[in-house]
Amino acid sequence: MSSRQRGHDASECSDNVPMVYIIGAMSMGASSIQIVAKLQQGLHDWLVHQGVSSDLSVLLTTLAGVIIMLVLAFVIDALAELIIRKLIPHIVNHVVDATRAELWETALQKNTLARQSAHIAAALVVYFMIAEMLAAYPSVVAVVRNLIEAYLILVILIAVNAILRSAVDVMRQGGRLTRLPLQFIYQATQSVVWLIGGILIVSVLFDKSVGVLLTSLAGMTALLILVFRDSLLGYVAGVQIVDNDLVAEGDWIEMPEFNADGKVIDIGLITIKVQNWDKTLSSVPSYSIISGGFKNWRGMYDSGGRRIKRSVPIDMSGISFCTPEMLARLRKIELLRDYIDDRVTRIEAFNREHEVDESESANGRRLTNIGLYRAYLLRYLQHHTAIRNDMTLMVRQLEPSPKGLMIEIYAFSAVQSWVEYETIQTDIFDHAIAVLPAFGLKPFQYRGSGSVYSSPADPDDANRQLN
Repeated sequence: MSSRQRGHDASECSDNVPMVYIIGAMSMGASSIQIVAKLQQGLHDWLVHQGVSSDLSVLLTTLAGVIIMLVLAFVIDALAELIIRKLIPHIVNHVVDATRAELWETALQKNTLARQSAHIAAALVVYFMIAEMLAAYPSVVAVVRNLIEAYLILVILIAVNAILRSAVDVMRQGGRLTRLPLQFIYQATQSVVWLIGGILIVSVLFDKSVGVLLTSLAGMTALLILVFRDSLLGYVAGVQIVDNDLVAEGDWIEMPEFNADGKVIDIGLITIKVQNWDKTLSSVPSYSIISGGFKNWRGMYDSGGRRIKRSVPIDMSGISFCTPEMLARLRKIELLRDYIDDRVTRIEAFNREHEVDESESANGRRLTNIGLYRAYLLRYLQHHTAIRNDMTLMVRQLEPSPKGLMIEIYAFSAVQSWVEYETIQTDIFDHAIAVLPAFGLKPFQYRGSGSVYSSPADPDDANRQLN
C-alpha cells in the first residue's frame, strides 16, 4: 500500500473512529466524577447502615473511590493509545510529504510515541478526579496533586524525547542532512529539554517558583560546573565542531593519542565514536577535537586525488655517466627518446661553445643514468591513466643516507578507494624497481644480520656476487 493511499485511509479513519473515541472520552471524563461520587456516597450509606463506624466507612469509601479511579485511568490510557495510534498516520500525512510519511510512521511507532503520550491522558483523569476521591482528606489532595503534576511533566518529557528520537531516525534514513552530527544535536536538545523539565518538576514538588530555583542554581554554579564538566565541555566543543564543520559522520580521522584511525560513526554530546580500520572502536572526547590536534582525511576525498609518496632506494655505487652505447640503447624506450635527443643536443652545443675537452668524463656536461631514470619515471607517471596530472607530480632525489640514495615518487592517484589505491601504488613501484637494470642501476637493501647486499643490475654479476 502506498503512503498516499495510507494517508487517504488514515484521513477517513481520523474523520470517523478517532472523533467518536475523542467525544466518548470527553463525555466519560465529564461524567465519571459524578458517577464515582454517587457510588462513593451510596457505599458510605450502606456501610453506615451495616453498623460500620463513620471514620472507617469514610476510609473504605475513599479506598474504593481511588481503586475505581485507577481502573478508569487504565481504561482511559488504553483508549488514548488507540486514538493516538489512529491519529498519527493522519497527522503525519498532512504535515510531511508522502515520500517521508512512511519513515515518520515507522519511527514514531518504533519509539512508542502513542504509548508514552497516552499516559498524559491517564494522568489528567487522576488529576481532575483526585480532589473528589480524597474529599475527606483535603490535606492529602495538595500533596498528591503535586506528585501528579510532576508525573505529567515527566511523561511529557518522555513523549518529546520520543519525537526527537524519531526525527533523528527519519533524517538518518531519509538521506537528508547527513553531514550534520545528528546524535550531538539530539543529545544537546535532549539535555536542554530535561534540564528545563527537571527544574519544573522540582518547582512543582517543593512548591517553589522557578525564579527561586534558578537563583539557587546560580549560587551553585561552581558545583554544577564540576559535576557537569564533561557535558559542558562537550556541548561547547560540539557547537564549534558544527559551526566550523570540523568533523562529520563518515569522515576518516586520525588521533594517535586515542588510538583512533578510522571512520567517524557517531558524534555525541560528550564523545565521538570512531570505527578503526581493524574494526575496533575508539571513543574520543569531543572537546579533544578542539583542544588537541587531529587529522581529517575529508580534504583528500574532496580533492579527488590520493597522495602517493614513497621512495626507491638506489645503490650509489651504480650511479655513472651514460656512455654512447647506453644512450643508444635507452633511446629505444619510447618515453625517453625525445628527451634524450633534446638533452644530447643541448649538452653537445654547450660543450662545443665552451670548448670542453671530452676526453675526460668529468669535463663539461653529461647525462647520468640516475638522471635518465628520474626522467623516465616522471614521463611514466605522466602517461599513467590512474595518476592526476593536474596535481603535484614529481620524481625527486632525497638526501643520500646509509640506506642509499632515495628516489621519491610524489604524485596523486585518481582513485581514492583504499584497495584500488594500494594496487595502483604497488604496480607503479613494481615497475620502478624492475626497470632499474635497464639504466645500469641497482636497488639497495639489507640482507642477513646487518650485512649490506646490493642487487647487481647484470644477472652474471649477481651470480658472481652470490658465489
